[in-house]
Amino acid sequence: MARTFSIRRSLLSSMVLVVLIMSVVILGVTFLAGRYAVRSLSYQAVNQAINQVQVRLDSFVEPLVNHLYILGQWCENGVVGAGMADDKAALLYPFMEKHDYVSAIIVADSSGREYYLRRDETGRLVMRRRGAEGDYVESVWDEGRGKFVAADSVNVSGYDPRLRPWFEGAVKREGDLGHDRGGDFKDYVYWTEPYEFYESHEPGITISFCAEDKGGGQCVVALDILLSEIDRFTRQIRVLNQGDVVVMTAEEKPRILGYSVHGDFGRLIESRSPLLKSPADLGLAIIEDGVEAFGRNYEGYDSGNFDAELEIEPLSFRSGGQVWWGAMRSLGLGERKGLWVFVVIPERDLLGSIVRDRYLAVTVVIMVLILAVWLASYTAQKYSRPIENLVRTTDRISRGDFGVSAPIQSNVREICELSLAHERMRKGLESLMKLEGDLQLARQIQQRTMPDKLPCLPGFDIAAWNQPAEQTGGDTYDVIGGVALAADGGVELCNECVERVYLLLADATGHGIGPALSVTQLRSMFRMSLRMTNDLAHIALHMNEQLSVDLMDGRFVTAWLAELSAADSTLRYFSAGQAPLIYYNAAADEITAGGADTFPFGIVPEMKAIKVNELAMQTNDIYAVVSDGIYDAMNEREDLLGVERLLEIVKGNKKGSAAEILGAIRDAVDSFAGDVAANDDRTIIVIKKV
Repeated sequence: MARTFSIRRSLLSSMVLVVLIMSVVILGVTFLAGRYAVRSLSYQAVNQAINQVQVRLDSFVEPLVNHLYILGQWCENGVVGAGMADDKAALLYPFMEKHDYVSAIIVADSSGREYYLRRDETGRLVMRRRGAEGDYVESVWDEGRGKFVAADSVNVSGYDPRLRPWFEGAVKREGDLGHDRGGDFKDYVYWTEPYEFYESHEPGITISFCAEDKGGGQCVVALDILLSEIDRFTRQIRVLNQGDVVVMTAEEKPRILGYSVHGDFGRLIESRSPLLKSPADLGLAIIEDGVEAFGRNYEGYDSGNFDAELEIEPLSFRSGGQVWWGAMRSLGLGERKGLWVFVVIPERDLLGSIVRDRYLAVTVVIMVLILAVWLASYTAQKYSRPIENLVRTTDRISRGDFGVSAPIQSNVREICELSLAHERMRKGLESLMKLEGDLQLARQIQQRTMPDKLPCLPGFDIAAWNQPAEQTGGDTYDVIGGVALAADGGVELCNECVERVYLLLADATGHGIGPALSVTQLRSMFRMSLRMTNDLAHIALHMNEQLSVDLMDGRFVTAWLAELSAADSTLRYFSAGQAPLIYYNAAADEITAGGADTFPFGIVPEMKAIKVNELAMQTNDIYAVVSDGIYDAMNEREDLLGVERLLEIVKGNKKGSAAEILGAIRDAVDSFAGDVAANDDRTIIVIKKV
């Protein structure tokens, strides 16, 4: 057994030895450490600034891409289009109000029609529609009347949306990737190079996406984004006292999109507008010299050849007669498109008091050597006793005893802080154990909201299943047996053999306790509404109104509501953002994946007229609804299961019962994902006509 020492003896000998060694080391490296400190400080400063730009850019880009996705979905579902009526602009108006840096929303199709919503120089919303023949009609938003008012026809000579870079780029991007939306939506978004907008001449970028409208044609949706927002948040970033930040395009001759105003850059260009101008045009030799230095030190670096993975560490260079420290990092936007963030700090700003501190360190070392032996003995006892008490308390906590201990007596701040941290750890562990129990209870409560036994409906075989990704999930389902009390009245709910069943599958954004509360609320509203009316359209409208009030911005719930009748073998259903809706037609031996009827609940307070779909099911027909945790299941190679594989699984098991089809889907998902944990909740409902 190795020889052991008491904490007092060990601490005493260690402290004396450490003080002696550190004294020698400090004296030896004091003058070398200054240079390292400069590099370390520059690394921290420039990376902090770059990370701020990256975080702000991500928060700037993410909502735009999300709203472009929603616009694309609306276009595919026929909610909006290049030839839509003026009253549909109300769907786009809230987004324009929320994001003042979006100067225009554009919807155009392959026939040349265009719906163009922009802000004019006074801040009013102006709507312009272009017909297939090139004729234009313009309207302006009347705030008092709350709608667009027709203005005179206009003539935009030579303008054709199909010839604009954002239209051509989105169409080409769609052609390169194909129509299968199995990948990340961001891969389908096309980013233009920065340019001056056609009408306002303001510098900006257009992002666009090519969708397929209900008629099978190409529909391109686009957002015009002002570069002034990038410039605005770049100006707010400060790097030490005299550091500067510049955001530039990744081009052979880079152009400036944003700059700080605290250091030399601000003084050089404070009287000129720098946006979309090159450093050479503005006389910024600092940037030119820095880029040249990076080219010499990093093999393969080319400012015009964007590399999303490239991160250039800080280095020093000379410009304007002084030494600078700088770094660059690439920030990706779309495919092969991105920005460079360039940060520079004058070395004088980094050195500060380092030289003075070198001499101070020598003096301190000599004093420490004199006091070391005396202080080591005193400190050893001062530290050892409370630490020994903490060790005993820790051992007690490790055995599950979370009782309050006697306070540690010490006038050493670190020991007091350690004691307080130890007490916080004890309380935290105690709370964690309670929280674990609460989560288990929340899971039990949520699971009890889902039926443990499905009602019997003559002529139909129904199976359903749910698996949350965490303790609680954002998915739910319900299968409710009922007897209609009147043609337009409520439903008497029961779980025996009934004349009809009512079904629900809902998926809230995210997973965990918050989304679980949302879907549990929706399930309760569904059941309560059924007791008053069996009109699915009426129920859906009121559910959406309530969720629009209750949900926070950016949150929504997709839902599929249905009524299945044994009397006429008809499935009546409505989908708010929930897709795909899988239907196997046994007579034709064909399987299809239908889309949603409208956008999810909670996005806008009022939905337009709702049409409930009707499907007359024949013998051996199969209808299945799944949440996105099924077809978005990912394997170790980060491939997705996809809708096509899901259709093959259902069709391949068409002769099985509803439970067997559901089991085949679950087995296929488990086999495909392997050891990769589920990243989203999974829910399935399968209906088979027998």
